[in-house]
Amino acid sequence: MKLYTVVRQEFTNDEDVSDLITTICPDASELEKIPQGATLYNIVFKSEHSQAFLNKETLQRLLSAAQKLKKMSGQPILQVNNAYRSVNQQLFLYENRGTNLGCEPKTGECNCPHMSGKAVDVVCANKTKGSADPCQDLIIEAMREAGFCNLKKEPWHFEFPKASSDCF
Repeated sequence: MKLYTVVRQEFTNDEDVSDLITTICPDASELEKIPQGATLYNIVFKSEHSQAFLNKETLQRLLSAAQKLKKMSGQPILQVNNAYRSVNQQLFLYENRGTNLGCEPKTGECNCPHMSGKAVDVVCANKTKGSADPCQDLIIEAMREAGFCNLKKEPWHFEFPKASSDCF
């Protein structure tokens, strides 16, 4: 028998976990799949077999930023490292990265932007997460022009609409 911890509540089977997740936040089936293709969309994923999902309006703004960057000379290609996260994924990251990074899921709330499909982690393709660089600066500018806010301590993290108090 597997034991799951979801939002600091213990469950003994998949059905209980699934019911809690869908009542708190949308699941991937309620979100839009992010299209990928360097030539057509100017978007690639961290892993070529990945899938990522976003809220419909958030996705439209991501595509707008990607197209703006595509028109620039020396265009950076957007690499999506993360988007929608389930409650379990968010809790795992929060507990394993340390509480100073990430959002702690709260019982009965969809309080973390990744859990609602309204946050996306984006870097320049072939770059890694880290401190700001000229390529990432271009992405930050394009994403802000598309309506996103950005976390200073995480230059790859973008939200639309703003949910985190330290997102500018």
